[in-house]
Amino acid sequence: MPSLSDPRLIKPQCNDLQPIEILHQNQWFSLRSRGDFFTIEPSFGVVLILPVVEGHSIVLVEVKRPVLDDMHSSEIPAGGLEKGESPQGGALRELYEETGIKISANRLKQQNPLALSPRDPCLAYIYEAELRMDEFLGRAQHDDEISQVRLLNFNEVQKLLLSGEIYLAGVVGLLSRFLLKNLSAPANST
Repeated sequence: MPSLSDPRLIKPQCNDLQPIEILHQNQWFSLRSRGDFFTIEPSFGVVLILPVVEGHSIVLVEVKRPVLDDMHSSEIPAGGLEKGESPQGGALRELYEETGIKISANRLKQQNPLALSPRDPCLAYIYEAELRMDEFLGRAQHDDEISQVRLLNFNEVQKLLLSGEIYLAGVVGLLSRFLLKNLSAPANST
């Protein structure tokens, strides 16, 4: 597993793969051809926040994704860093914007980074946010890209993963890694 000091958290490390051709670029990401495969590379760091409420539930957000024919996807709060923003600051901002929950920086626990795909040259910053139920219930209004903020216990999240209702690679990877550590394996019935 990549360490917290992995240089891919700062910039792509595969610049020797030639030729690198930028096929599309906007303010958020670039699509690059790296010979026989393509990568989508963010223009800035990416943060994923896993909001855990009182050690038994996870806050998920439903996002309307126009690129997916306006399907709603169940996700965790996530987004890109703004210019000059620290990863921790970006995590706090994204958590507040997408859930309406505001916490202090000392409530974030940095986790090992995550590659969003096997050929992704950049890693995502991961933070676990420890929340109380009163913070979830007393949350402020979230931004307009979020259609709903949901609180699901670990078993409900597992069912959504198994049913395919959670389908974005980074979210699946992070939730799976977390649940594997936090849910006990079913007993063998032999």
